[in-house]
Amino acid sequence: MSKNLADMLGSFIPLKEPYELRTADESGGLRVVGRCIVDTVIFQGVKIPGGAVFEVAEILGKILILLLVDQR
Repeated sequence: MSKNLADMLGSFIPLKEPYELRTADESGGLRVVGRCIVDTVIFQGVKIPGGAVFEVAEILGKILILLLVDQR
């Protein structure tokens, strides 16, 4: 999830030590800066019960990746 979206949702939780991930694209990368807990997730019209915890990342290249790390 992007940092902008996490800020808009008002549920951004910063990490004490952000870290970077490389992508398959040489110029791509993500800087994981925190987590975002959401109560309701609707993906392609299907509601996921119990909410989810998402990694929050700043994009270092041209690629946007959504990482689902924990589903309650």
